[in-house]
Amino acid sequence: MPNNNPWTVGEILAALILRQDGRTLTPAGAHHRRHNLPHRFINVGAGLVAPVGLDGNPCGYRPGQRDMFSVPHLHFAENLLDRKFLILNEFLYVDQDSLFDRSPAARRTYATRAHLVMRQIGLPPPKMPSNMFCRIRRALEIESGVAK
Repeated sequence: MPNNNPWTVGEILAALILRQDGRTLTPAGAHHRRHNLPHRFINVGAGLVAPVGLDGNPCGYRPGQRDMFSVPHLHFAENLLDRKFLILNEFLYVDQDSLFDRSPAARRTYATRAHLVMRQIGLPPPKMPSNMFCRIRRALEIESGVAK
């Protein structure tokens, strides 16, 4: 079955994780997209993974079709994930409620972590002041053991 979707996987996931202008989500935006925010990645066979939400449904599914094979345009090679930046080598975030807080710290960390994990598939970095992005990226690199 040919893929007629003109967007790349990175662009589709960026549309789920970031706002249209590339900045991090607002609390209301995170709450509205709570079922489509990528939480972890599951293996769908043949070395491919698909992002799933906190409830276990695939991100970007069509209503009424909640199985992995209803969103083949979001399957990508597992070796393109940089798993060392995932929490416990599996999760993009742990507490979904922190994404709904007024403070943007958790949403900025989530967007930066998602960029570091999926930058090989073309997920762009979130738009924020460069010193803040560098500080969050540095903290995540230290946490994952990449930097000392």
